[in-house]
Parts: sequence; C-alpha cells; structure tokens
Amino acid sequence: MSLLDQIVFPVFFSWMIGLFLVSFRKDVDFLWKVTFLFIFVFYFFQFYPDFIKSYERLAKNYPAEIIQWIYGLGKASYYFLLIVWPVSLIRMFYSGSESLSRTLIVVLISSTMIFWIGFFFWSKYETEIDSFLNGPFTRLISI
Repeated sequence: MSLLDQIVFPVFFSWMIGLFLVSFRKDVDFLWKVTFLFIFVFYFFQFYPDFIKSYERLAKNYPAEIIQWIYGLGKASYYFLLIVWPVSLIRMFYSGSESLSRTLIVVLISSTMIFWIGFFFWSKYETEIDSFLNGPFTRLISI
C-alpha cells in the first residue's frame, strides 16, 4: 500500500471538516469560501478512486485501516516537514513581518521536535507499539 493509499481518507475527511468550519467564519469573504470549495472539489475528483478504495477498506476492516492511517500520517509528517522547512526558510527571508517570522520559527521547531521525539520513541519501542496497536487498541476500537 502506498503512502497516498494510507492517508487519502483522513486527509480528505479533515479537509471537509476544515471547509465546514471556515464556512461559518464571518471575517472570510464569500469569494474565498467558494474558492476553497472549488479547490477541494478539484482535488476530490482527482483522487476520487483512491478515496473510494480507502472507504471500502474502512468499511470492510476498519481497525486495520485506522492502524494504517496512524502509520501513514507518521510517514506523511516526515515528508511534510522535509518540504515545509526550505519553503519556510525562504518565506522568512522575504517576510516583512518580524513577528510572523518568529511565530513560524517556533511552530516549525516545535513540530519538528515533537516529530523527532515521537520517532525516537517509536524506533525504540516499535515492537511494543505494534503489539499494542494490533492487540488492545484493535479490541478497543472494535467495540
């Protein structure tokens, strides 16, 4: 299973929740809301077959699919940080706002440190985490 297959359903589900929440903000213009919706619809139709396959896997065996989401989102976080760091550094260079640059620095360093700490614990306790996810966690969400 590819990384896209692992994360397509939770990504689009969280995107739908985000669109729903942004639609109730009064300070965002209607034009921006429609633009957000069109962008979502474009990507949704582009990845529709993958989304349907992911939904079918979820319907057949949701505990295994949720565990795949956990592993997939961990991998996606790694690639996301790999891409966001250089773009953010260039953005900081051209930024006119010092406070925005400082906020971005704090967010990037904090998220990277949280990822590294999580990766350290996962690599040190990989068998225990796998046995928990495939044992008690699976029984917990199968109720």
